[in-house]
Order: sequence, then structure tokens, then C-alpha cells
Amino acid sequence: MATKKLEDLPIELLLSIFSHLDHIILQDLQQTCKVFQRIIQHDDEIWKQMFISRINSYQFPNVSGKKTYKEEYFTRLRLLDDWKHNRGIKTKYTINTLLPQVQHNAHQLEHIVFDYPKCACYNEGVITLIQLNSMNRRKKNRLTYIPCTTPQGCSTINFNINAAVFGRYDGRIFGKLLTNKSYLSPVVEFDASHSSCVTAICTSSYQAADESNIDVWSCSGCANGEIIWWLNSNMRQSLKISTSPVRYLYMHNKNKTIAVDDSYIYVITEMTQVHILKSPMQAVNIQFIKWDQGGELLIIADVHDFYLISLNLKDAFGSTRIFKVDNGSIIQDVFIDETTSMRKAHQDINLAGEDGCYAGILTDTNIVYLINIRSLDTDNGEISKGGYLSIKPHLKLSFQEKIYTCQVNNLVLLIAFCGSISVYDANSGEEIRSIHKMEKYPQFLKLSHGRILVGSENVLHYLQYVDNGKLNKNHKKPFNSTRSSKWNEMISGQLEIYNDEVREEDKDAKVLDKLYKKFNGSVNDNEDIQLQIAMLESKTTTLGEEEKRRKEEEEEEMLRLAIEASMLDNTNGDFSDMCLEPLLVEQTLDSNNNNNNNNNNNNNNNNNRSARERRRRPLGELEHVITRREDTDELDEETRLQLQIMERNTQTNPNINNEIDNDLDLELA
Repeated sequence: MATKKLEDLPIELLLSIFSHLDHIILQDLQQTCKVFQRIIQHDDEIWKQMFISRINSYQFPNVSGKKTYKEEYFTRLRLLDDWKHNRGIKTKYTINTLLPQVQHNAHQLEHIVFDYPKCACYNEGVITLIQLNSMNRRKKNRLTYIPCTTPQGCSTINFNINAAVFGRYDGRIFGKLLTNKSYLSPVVEFDASHSSCVTAICTSSYQAADESNIDVWSCSGCANGEIIWWLNSNMRQSLKISTSPVRYLYMHNKNKTIAVDDSYIYVITEMTQVHILKSPMQAVNIQFIKWDQGGELLIIADVHDFYLISLNLKDAFGSTRIFKVDNGSIIQDVFIDETTSMRKAHQDINLAGEDGCYAGILTDTNIVYLINIRSLDTDNGEISKGGYLSIKPHLKLSFQEKIYTCQVNNLVLLIAFCGSISVYDANSGEEIRSIHKMEKYPQFLKLSHGRILVGSENVLHYLQYVDNGKLNKNHKKPFNSTRSSKWNEMISGQLEIYNDEVREEDKDAKVLDKLYKKFNGSVNDNEDIQLQIAMLESKTTTLGEEEKRRKEEEEEEMLRLAIEASMLDNTNGDFSDMCLEPLLVEQTLDSNNNNNNNNNNNNNNNNNRSARERRRRPLGELEHVITRREDTDELDEETRLQLQIMERNTQTNPNINNEIDNDLDLELA
């Protein structure tokens, strides 16, 4: 029985086999035989069918910028392989939002613009520019803080990489240009103003052909429906388009401006011609609005419906499609591939994939819908109740874990969870890698040119992925060379991240060890933990009461000793008299017996005096009087203090015995 060769297999089967091979292997495989060479190198229709078999569509965002599906496939495969295998480098930036002239405690960044290698952040009174590709080894030297005080009475603001423009309630416009090198220039007022409150502002960069600097075009709308176009800070054109307030404004350049009021959508060309379209929903119900410049598509959404409106004046102007989320779900966020949507003024359908653009929907039930908004695919031609065609989503991903934010570009889809970010192939929905040890509660997520910016409050984490071969390659350069400095900076960043992780692990280990010692067992036994906690709380309460009682007793004892010491000090003058009481009593009795023949008046006087003397003196005498200091070594502090007082009084009254003798002689007389 003859065996079949590999090249004799059907083309469909060969394509299925080739789709699982690495792009380097495919490049070598085309040199093995003519059949493989024809399939891989020349037959572009086969590669187009491969895309259709894998993603069920031939329309998708173009990555390579090429017209052949083969080049697109190889480029996409190589870039996805880089995302999967390259080493991630994370750099942490803490934005100082408190300048000396800003006295409030503001830590939350209000606006972030990320267009690699530029990153700009705005907070009340401060603009921060971050040079992500700077060769400076010190991270703080990459940050440029620019004072930008918000005008008082500001009603709306627009911030991008080129300028910050403010509108006030009185119709005046202020702005600060970031295109010149004079960052210290103050916020300037534009040379004209609106007649009512400014309600919407947008800016766009435009570079004239004969000018080297970048001119900033701005557009503002007010409450009475007037629109003014500005070049830098000078008014160029004004136009009244409505009697209702202008709610939203978008512009790519001065040639085309999109405006939305309460009920209508306006397309203004050359700042003069106005085209009006009825809006599918009232402006007060609009929760999310996005603009795709290349596809000339406007996205508006509330909490249940997602509308896609074509504003192409040459083809299908006003055509509207709708997507309704599943019953019981609420739209939490709408995101779009901003790089693709603003990369070109018009969609290039000659590119492989017809230059699609992805937009996404995040619901509160942790479901992510991915839609190619430039694709004409519908959900089996289904028509909604409002007469709009239904949109068929490209991907639907459901998760159990809470999703905080999402971002997409023409290659990958990023989904931020608590402490991690998952990277998915935007075409197939296959998970590429998972990035751990990230922000616990991410508030914003940006993606630009294969770099990720994620963070919360005033902390930013910048992630880039570098080929392992480039990292491990030994460059024989001086130490102070550019590449060496960049390598050292990368190592320092990695060491800093590693040290933070080690500190966190040590801290957790200490806590677990402490719990283990206290609870005498496994820290996972919840019943033991609760019992030990209750016992510790009870013990703490009992010890607190005993400590309070002991302090009260000590205070009472100190008060009693102080009173006794005071009384003892007052009676020291009569202490020697009390010691001689027995001798005085005996001598007094003898004197009365010898003079019993005296007159009664003298006897009565002597008896009365002896009685008073006895009442003043204590009965008995001291059994022991300490006269040596060695006898007091084992006594407590209070007794030692009393004995010292007694010794001092004895030394200060040496003639007390003579005084007693004189009194005795006087009494005998």
C-alpha cells in the first residue's frame, strides 16, 4: 500500500496544520518543497480563508499596514508571540499632586493621556509630563511638573497632550499650550468669549505645511448653541447652529467638527456648512459617547442600548445600528481602540482586514463584548423595535471575577481584575498571558504601542515587554554608555519591585507566625481563631479593671502615709517628755508623801498640776529605739522616713532633758 506524502494532503488540512506553527518555522517550511512554497508565499487567498476559518470574518483591524493577508498573518503571529514570551519590565511612578501653591489634599489624577512615549497627567493646579523613553537613570528627573491653576468658575475642561483648555460660566475661554518649551508661561485668556456659559470644549493638533511648530486648534460650544473655533488663543470662526446647549464636541482638524445638542447631531464641514441628523436618544440619557474618525462613526450609549451612527457624508449618512445587552445587565463602560480610531482621517479598505476598529462594552455582570464597529456584519439581519439593524458582536467573554476596567487595540484585549491583568488575542479571544501583582483596585488602564499604563489615585505602573535575547545580550560598551545606563535603570527597577515583594512576604509571614503562636494551632481553623480572640478580649477587659483598682489602692496608701508623716512632724516637740513619764510620776508621788502636812491649798494645786501632766503623756514607754543606721536596712521606705524624722528632731533638741529637770525642781518646790 502506497503512503501519501505530506504535500499531497488537501490545502484546507495543510492550512489547519500551518495555523499551529510558529512564524519562524513557516518561513523555513516554504523552502522544503514547491507545494509549501506556493501555499505560503504566493496564494494570498488561502491566507484570507485561514482568517475566516479562525475568526469567522475577513474584516479585522490591520496590524502590519500591508495589503496581503500573508504578511498580516505573519506580523500578527510574531507580535502575539512577543506578548506571550517577552519579559515584562514594570516601573512605578508616584505623581506629586501637591505643589506649594496648591494647599488642598488632592491625590486623585483627574485626566491621563497616554501616547507612547508621551504621558501627561492633569490634576487641580498641576500638569505632569512623563518622559517614558528618557535615558536618565533617575526616575524623578523624568517627571516635569507644570503649574496650571484652574480658572475660578470653570464649567468644562479639555486636556490632551498638546494643551489644556478651560471654559467658564461667564463664557470666557482660558488655555495653556504645551507645545512650546516655555512650560512656565501662565494660563492665558483667549481673545474672545461666548455670550453664555461654556458647555463643551475639544482640541486637536494641526501642523501647517509651512510651519515647524505645532498649532493647536480648539472648538468650544455654549448654552445658546453657538460654536467658536480657535487657533491657539485667537478666534478664527463662530457659528450658531442651535438654540439648545451644545453638549458634546469632536474634531480631527478644522475641516470637520461633530456637535451634539439635546436632540440633534450636527456635522460641520469647513466651519461653515452644517448637516443635521436626528439623534436616536436624548442627550440627558447619554452615558457614553465615542468618536471614530477613520470610520466616521459616532457611538452613543445609555445603560442598556449601544448605538452606532454613520456620519459619512458620502456614503450611508445617518444609518444607525443597535446592540442591546442581555436582559438584567447594565452597561458599566464603553471603550474603543483610540490609536486606530484617530490614526487616519479615513478608513483604508484596501488593507488586509479592511482596516477595522474594535470597540468594547463592559457590563456589571462581568461580561465583555467586543465589536468591530467598521464591519457591516449584522446579527442575521435582525431588526430591532426602532427599525435599526442589530449589531453582531465579534467576541463575548464572561467571567466570575469582578472586572474593574478594560482596554483594546488592534491586536490584544486587556482586562483588569483585582491585582492582575489578563491579555487576550482580540481576534480569537484566546488568553495570551496573565500579569500578576498589579494594582489591587485599578481605576484606569491605558494601552499604546504595546505598552501598558495602569494605576489608581496618583500611582502609575508602566509596563513594557522586551525580548529576552536583547536583555541577555552582552554589550561591550563603556559603563557610562547609553545602553549601560538603560540596563542599570532596568535592573534597579526590577530590584525595587523584588524588594517590595520580599517586604510584603516577610510582613505576611510575621503576621501568620504571630497568629500561630497565639492560637496554638492552624491559622486556618476559624473556630479556634474566634475563640482565642474572644478570650483575649475578655482577658484584656479583666486586666484593665484590676490595674485600675490597684492604682486606686496605691493612691489611697500614699495619701494615708502623707497624713501620718504630717501628724508625726507636729508632735515631735513632745516626744522626749513622753519617754520620761514613769520617772516623773514616781517623783511626784514621793513629793506628796513628804509634804502631807502642808496646807490644803498647796496640795490641791500640786494634785491638779500632776493630773494635767498625766493626761498629756502616754502610758508605758518605747520598747526599742533605733540608733544605728544599719538597723534600717531591711525596713520599707515609709518606716525609714519616719525614723529619719525622729533622729533629726533628737539632734535639734539636745537640752530637752535639762528642761524637764527644771520643771521637776519647780514642781517639787
